[in-house]
Amino acid sequence: MPKPNLFGQEDLIGCPDCDLLVKKSHLKKGYNLACPRCGALLLKSRHNSIDRTLALSLSGLLLFFPACFLPLLNFKVLGYSGKCTMVKAAVQMFASGYWWMGFLVLFCSILVPFIVLCILFFISFSAKMGRYPAIIVKTLKAYHHLAEWTMLDVYMLGILISLIKMKDYGEIYNGLGLYSFIGLLAMVILTMLSFDSHHVWEQLEGNS
Repeated sequence: MPKPNLFGQEDLIGCPDCDLLVKKSHLKKGYNLACPRCGALLLKSRHNSIDRTLALSLSGLLLFFPACFLPLLNFKVLGYSGKCTMVKAAVQMFASGYWWMGFLVLFCSILVPFIVLCILFFISFSAKMGRYPAIIVKTLKAYHHLAEWTMLDVYMLGILISLIKMKDYGEIYNGLGLYSFIGLLAMVILTMLSFDSHHVWEQLEGNS
């Protein structure tokens, strides 16, 4: 039997756009729940969410270190040759006095994606095993706060701009890190899309 919430009603969900309280219903495969007032998406049916999130987050973690430490670009520009990695770029910004920009690159493009992948792997692995430790509630809340700070796509845009601007001044070659980075970007996006936090919350409520 569903548990009543603070308003004395059963299984209500608030619309993030217009604050309308809508009664939740069991979603069939391929169906979504939308707000009847403004049409905002409230719930989305995700098939095999736990299995897919577990596989995608593990793949992302395997790609993370090659993406961070292997060269993204090898270049020879105006007689100068060098290699660029994600970590080296952040360190170079700190060394050049652009500490705020270096912090953003380090935080949004390296630390947050890694933490998000670890959180989603931990949650999906726990759900797969049917075990829900007390810390999982804090990790779920942390995920919702950190998800908005994952900006690998912005970093990818910066790489593309660098390729376009520098190609006329010398030779630029793609490094193995670039392919790992593209794979990491895809894994982070797909992992976040496949994760169904509502399903996990329901499982936590059922075990409480």
